[in-house]
Amino acid sequence: MTETAHGDPVTLDLSPEEAWVLHTAVLAAVERAVENDQSVDCRVNLLETVEGERVFTPDELQSLRTALQTYFGDAPDRDRETAISVLAAVDAALG
Repeated sequence: MTETAHGDPVTLDLSPEEAWVLHTAVLAAVERAVENDQSVDCRVNLLETVEGERVFTPDELQSLRTALQTYFGDAPDRDRETAISVLAAVDAALG
């Protein structure tokens, strides 16, 4: 079960499939930033956290939420249900 963030970092408890979709969404955000000549530092750090222990601050959770919402528009059909599930977990963590 995912904890609720009230200013403290929380760990997202994700299945391997959910972790993969989250990784894909954040990687897409990194790629969009590169294409638009934007800074990628915070997005790369976020990607490293997704690939690591998955302990996120509230600000990082908001960034994940944005990445997932943007990804959902371009996600393949096979990822849509999982993306909704991950978004629900992020929303629950944001409380």
